[in-house]
Amino acid sequence: MTLVLRRFFSVARAAADAAAAPSLIKLHPVSQLKQRQLPSYVGQPNSIVKSLIWTTPPSNVLIVKKPWHSKVLDAAITFIQHLHENYPSVNIIVVPEVAEELNAIEQTDTRQGAPAAASADGADKQPISIFTGPLDDIISRTDLIVSLGGDGTILRGVSLFSNTTVPPVLSFSLGTLGFLLPFDFNNYADAFKQVFESRSSILKRERIECHIVKSNPDSADLSQQRKDLETSYQNTRSLNAQEEVERLKRLCAAMDAPFDKLTVSSELKSLKKLKIHAMNDIVLHRGSLPGLVNLDVYINGNFLTRTTADGLIFATPTGSTAYSLSAGGSIVHPVVKCIMLTPICPRSLSFRPLILPLNSHILIKVIGKENVKIDYSKCNAKLSIDGIPQLKMVPGDEIHIISESVSRLNTVNDEDDDVASAATISPPTVDDSPDTATTGKDVPSKVKIVGRRSPKRTSERSGVWCVVQSKGDWVNGINGMLGFNLGFKSSKSDK
Repeated sequence: MTLVLRRFFSVARAAADAAAAPSLIKLHPVSQLKQRQLPSYVGQPNSIVKSLIWTTPPSNVLIVKKPWHSKVLDAAITFIQHLHENYPSVNIIVVPEVAEELNAIEQTDTRQGAPAAASADGADKQPISIFTGPLDDIISRTDLIVSLGGDGTILRGVSLFSNTTVPPVLSFSLGTLGFLLPFDFNNYADAFKQVFESRSSILKRERIECHIVKSNPDSADLSQQRKDLETSYQNTRSLNAQEEVERLKRLCAAMDAPFDKLTVSSELKSLKKLKIHAMNDIVLHRGSLPGLVNLDVYINGNFLTRTTADGLIFATPTGSTAYSLSAGGSIVHPVVKCIMLTPICPRSLSFRPLILPLNSHILIKVIGKENVKIDYSKCNAKLSIDGIPQLKMVPGDEIHIISESVSRLNTVNDEDDDVASAATISPPTVDDSPDTATTGKDVPSKVKIVGRRSPKRTSERSGVWCVVQSKGDWVNGINGMLGFNLGFKSSKSDK
């Protein structure tokens, strides 16, 4: 059933306008659309960028935007209008909260690029069709992601595809930080045309996986959260967009979790063993603990150190210019295959940032404080992935960090593009080898990724493929970042 969007900021205003105003936008169930297609990325093996090639032009475009920002809303309306008028075969998809924002557009809205309700001769124009619905349906039908905002908007959009293949990303700079954004929005028409016609260049950015293993999955706290989730999942298919938004908000408040895709992930139904992907970084920090946190670090089953610090950052090359850089980590080119481990204010001055091979398996165990009584139900370590808070971490909990590309080599189902990284991580066990006596710690045996090797197209189904203007985009971005503080230098008049 087609739903007409008539909700405005003011309820009273909406009631008055809805009766007389023609509809500007019509909302359709995204389940009506065909399943997504994934493109090919063609080029020399050692080339920094590849060519984006579609079998058929993309038909389902997901638009993600910086929320509730007037400038970005103007840009989104302009872009939607452009697709509606010039690409009639393209279906526009948005998540429920963006649909809620578009609902607030008035028929008398005069912002530039706003869709008109009537033509110059007074004849009513067809409303623009917008598709939305449950996030699982959106994910399975998206051919291309268009990001309008800053770097945070890209991260939030990519996080929707946490445990599946990410469609190619076309991003426009409309936010505060634009290190990942090669295109100015003024060039949106040409940029989209090149992508649509398979004439664009694309750069792969690696992702890392975080596997969370709770030490006490049957605790009262997690049992209550599991119960809330089970209740929340009942009859969700019958909800309209606004009811879905309100349901998610209530769920997030009850779970002390963010308002995003992670709160509706099917993996959260068990809350026992979770897997979440990161494009930027994974941060395990002391959270609400009054002091530093104790963490045991293992690499490929070998004990590295027990650190006492504010936390640890595990970053991809893309995330090397974010929190990791502020904590003293290196800047790494996105095509370098590695995982960065950067301590946050460690007590040991000898614990410096590490750059590890991409095939590393990193295990972190949260250790309680000896001879200190702490109520870990109130004071606990925190885990955030790409800036999004996750479940609370208490002593005994573990996180395993591996590369998505390495995990993809062991996927169980090679043909199903929507089953990403189906490999599982075998749980750590205590090794009674002499190394235990040497280190004084429980050394887990080398953890292995269990699964079956996938075909050569594995590389195309892992990471995040971002549309770029040229091979020099990254260098130009570094140049802009290094000059970020130039505006603070003293002028000649100050001397």
